[in-house]
Order: sequence, then C-alpha cells, then structure tokens
Amino acid sequence: MKASSKRKLLPVIALFIIVFIGIQFIGEKVDHPAVTGEIKAPKEVKQILERSCYSCHSNETHLEWFDEIAPASWLVQSHVKHARLGMNFSQWDTMTEIEKKGKLWQLYNFVAADHMPKKSYLAVHPDAKIEKKDLDVLRNYVLSLTSSKINDTSKINSFNKQYKELISQNASKEIPKAPNGIPFIADYKNWQIISTSERFDSGTMRIIYGNPAAIKAVKDKQTNPWPDGVIMAKIVWTQLKDEFGEIKPGEYKYIQYMIKDKRKYEKTQGWGFARFDNLDNKPFGKEDFEYSCINCHMVVKDQDYVFTRPIKQ
Repeated sequence: MKASSKRKLLPVIALFIIVFIGIQFIGEKVDHPAVTGEIKAPKEVKQILERSCYSCHSNETHLEWFDEIAPASWLVQSHVKHARLGMNFSQWDTMTEIEKKGKLWQLYNFVAADHMPKKSYLAVHPDAKIEKKDLDVLRNYVLSLTSSKINDTSKINSFNKQYKELISQNASKEIPKAPNGIPFIADYKNWQIISTSERFDSGTMRIIYGNPAAIKAVKDKQTNPWPDGVIMAKIVWTQLKDEFGEIKPGEYKYIQYMIKDKRKYEKTQGWGFARFDNLDNKPFGKEDFEYSCINCHMVVKDQDYVFTRPIKQ
C-alpha cells in the first residue's frame, strides 16, 4: 500500500476508534436487582436452570466480557429485560403456585421445541445448551408437580357448588368484552369440535371448537397458515379422576378465543385473543394482555402460532 493511501486511511481508522469508544457510554447496561425469592427445586433441576436460563431469566445475570461491549451490549440488555418480564427465577415468590406450574410448563415446551435457549445465545455461550438428559430431568420435575387424585374432595366440592350456581342463575343480557374489545361469542356451542388437549401442569382438560370457517380450513387442509375468518374456542375444565382411573370434566374454568385476521391483529401475528373466566364469563386480563398470549404461542410459530392440531390431521 502506498504511503498516500495509508495517510488517507488513518483518519478513517481514527474516526472508527473514536466512535467505537464513544458508543460504549451510550445505552442502558444490564442491571442486577436484588433477589427476592429464588425457585425451590431439586439440585439437578436448579443446576440446569442456573447454567442455561439464569443469564436472561433472573437477576443474577452472568455476562462475558464480549456481552458488555457495545453494540452487542445493547442487544443483550434488551433480551434480558424482556426475558425477566416473561419469567424471573429471582422473583419466584411473587407468583401463585398455579402460575409457577404454568411458567415451568411453558419453559419445558419452549426448550423441547428447541426455541430456548436462543440459537444466537448458544453460538457464543455453548455451555448453556440443554441436552436430552437435561430435558428429561426438566420434564420429570414438571410432571411431579401435578397429580390427579382419585375422588379429590376439593375438586368435587367446587364442581358441585358451581353446578348449583349454574342451575339457579339467570342469563345475562349484557355481552361481556375482553380488554381488547373482543366480545364473548356464545354461538361456539353450535360449532364443531376440532380437537382435545390437556395440561398436566394445571390438571385441566380442554375441548377446542371451530367456527364454520375453521372446519372448512381443516377439510381443505389450509391450516398452516389458517385463513382469515377462522375462530377457535377452547373450553377448559378441571380434571376429576374416579376409582377406575377414568378422567372426566370437573369445574368449568374458562373459555379462550383465537380469531384470525391478519390486518386487524397484525401486532399479534394476525391473531386476536380473548378469555372469559368462570360461569359469569368475566373478561380476563388487563390492557395489552394479548401480548403475553402471543409470546406463549411463539413456541409454535411454525404452525401459524396454533397449538391445536385438528384430529383429522
């Protein structure tokens, strides 16, 4: 390289160095809030979580030197901030037992679907990889948290109380609406069943109904993606187990809706969400609750964000 070319290149290099040093003082850094209540889990489970999850999903974030260099540090800070909002093992005491089981069920499914830890994170933190034996440990732990008791007295009492309320209540004339404006759709009772499912973490069973547009999509094998106009309704009950080991519906818990409209619900990947609890169909959630819904459904992004696989398929 000629001397004149080198002289022209020097200011560019100097400017790059100045800018690089300058951006190190821009942007937020990952903070380390106090630990208010750690998850109580067996040693082998805790070791997996600490190795593969804690750097993003806790207040005990361990950063490598390259994680703290801008602009990479900006991305790390953003990931940690959003990860803690979704699940924070350092604030485990702020959740109910049901919420804890649900979060662990969600964690297991994200890991099993190879969505967590993120591939971009594993590329520079290979030690965080969760092997099959680790996944088995997590699965067995989550399964151990839920058990269906035969003749569960509390569940039977709840079911009986609810049944008495059902036969004595008067139909409400006012149609409830979710915080995002989606109304309760009573016509789901006239729809056809698409599939069934269960959640071992919460001891519930579900039946999924589809409106005529959903049934047509299933028949036409157009479920990935689902077309606009599709509505699915998931009805959830607790599980009751009798002396013969037979599982049957117990107390009614809630109904969830998923409505496909790519334009209207663009911010939540084309799906509108709503949930109505108990017999009085009380709207669930606060403003922007649907973002937590789609975050959970991200694990099935490759299935158009729908967990349900129609029985026919």
